Amino acid sequence: MALPDWSTIRALKSAPLQQLFDADPGRVATLSADVAGIHFDWSKTHLTAEAVQAFAGLADSMGLAASRDSLFGGHAINVTEGRAAEHSAERGEGAPESVARARGFHSRMRALIDAIEAEALGPVRHILHIGIGGSALGPDLLVDALGRDADRYDVAVVSNVDGLALDEALDRFDPQATIIAVASKTFTTTETMLNADSALAWLEGNGVEDPYGRVIALTAAPEKAIEWESTRLACCLSPRASAGAIRSGRRSVSPRRWRSAGTRSRRCSKAPPRWTGTSA
Repeated sequence: MALPDWSTIRALKSAPLQQLFDADPGRVATLSADVAGIHFDWSKTHLTAEAVQAFAGLADSMGLAASRDSLFGGHAINVTEGRAAEHSAERGEGAPESVARARGFHSRMRALIDAIEAEALGPVRHILHIGIGGSALGPDLLVDALGRDADRYDVAVVSNVDGLALDEALDRFDPQATIIAVASKTFTTTETMLNADSALAWLEGNGVEDPYGRVIALTAAPEKAIEWESTRLACCLSPRASAGAIRSGRRSVSPRRWRSAGTRSRRCSKAPPRWTGTSA
């Protein structure tokens, strides 16, 4: 593919914003848009009609429209890994089989949430999320954006291997009411696994009978989660796992059975079973 030609854009003249607004009283309306409940306003940038046209020409010359269609069509546009980048399937757009698989993931996640809220894993008041990079930034962003005013669960996201970072989170947690989410694509990330081991030691040292039964693995490598002494994990969620029941060592409990286990505020009368994911 030819390199992009930026010469037209580089040749554009820049003018002060005040001059641009004076020359176009309708600038705000022209350079604003409302999409999916979000208001975008580019009028306070140095964009002009000529600049928009130049950028559109550059996009056309680079085949942006075709690449966009390939993205939403579920084609293998991730040339590094030789696979599709199917984030759009999570929103119902893309290859039909990918959209169906994403819906299956959503159902399984809903089943896990129902199990947690029904206290099938024991009482939960605190959630410790361990990850690094995107495995920490993504959840941290969601909690900040959507749960800032919520007080149902006390959530801490830890990525720093400095022991003080973990201690600061655990100091306010009750180990008997804490679950741990360990997020790692490969489940071999050194910093993440070090913090996970420390968190497990904290649970065990504080008298939690089954520490691994309080851990949820989030990974694209479920076999690595199993190797991590974790045949007793509460759950292993992986994009490679099939949707359906979440198994324990003795029985299989479907999402429907989970939902009937109790209301969101009701405690289970029996000790929590040990759950492992279907991918295991």
